[in-house]
Amino acid sequence: MVLIARLIQGVSTGIEQPAANAAAMEIARPGRQGLFSGVVNVAFNQGGNLMASLICFLASMAFGTSAMQSWGWRIPFLIGGVAALIVLLMRRSLPETGASVSTNVKLASTAAIWRGI
Repeated sequence: MVLIARLIQGVSTGIEQPAANAAAMEIARPGRQGLFSGVVNVAFNQGGNLMASLICFLASMAFGTSAMQSWGWRIPFLIGGVAALIVLLMRRSLPETGASVSTNVKLASTAAIWRGI
């Protein structure tokens, strides 16, 4: 079951990352495209690996080797599941960039999300 979940996660990330890069490049101000694309790549690649390693390390330190071998290995999966639900709820609240909106309005509303970068 975990293997199937990881396969689905890998496929969905492989589909999502190019779309996120394209969206970041489209809404970036001139001269900032590299920064926007870099933020997306770091979040997808290094950010996820760093968080997973950190959570596993902290769980190992908190529970010890014997507890991690018997039941503690489930804790990082639980944290990841809760994080996935939070991200899903956050993504549902983002403005839609659908085809019914004109290009100028679509880019302006999406760019408002990235103003802090």
